[in-house]
Amino acid sequence: MQIITLKELLEKTEKILSDAQELLIVAETGEWLLQNESLLKNKTLRLIISDPQCDYEKSFHRTKVREVENKLKEVELKHLEIKYLPFFENSRHMTLSKSKDKEEGIFFVREAKSLFINPIYVQGKDYKKLYSFFQMLWKNRSYSMSCTTRHCT
Repeated sequence: MQIITLKELLEKTEKILSDAQELLIVAETGEWLLQNESLLKNKTLRLIISDPQCDYEKSFHRTKVREVENKLKEVELKHLEIKYLPFFENSRHMTLSKSKDKEEGIFFVREAKSLFINPIYVQGKDYKKLYSFFQMLWKNRSYSMSCTTRHCT
């Protein structure tokens, strides 16, 4: 289901976060997660964000990612894991939520910091496909430590 307005996107996101037991998220910096930290309390969060080491030293992105990482460590999460993708590979953004009786999410593509996105709400088979894609990213494409030259070039 296509999400048309910003209001609808914010409402769906808040509902997904509040219903979740486990969150699987791919985001540029994850800064938006800190807008309502209470929604994250006692949840498991697996987060893939753009690697700040791939940006030049004084970039806004690099500073923001480090800030978000530090603040998330202060939130009362049940469990937190963070992995990284090189910025140029991180264009498929998703928020996937798992609870005991519901699996749902939001997905959109955002290339090169574009202001234009076309988010969709997913459940069922579409959720399962995105879940598989997230698992592939988590296991095969993302990495735990900041990137080496091999990842950034």
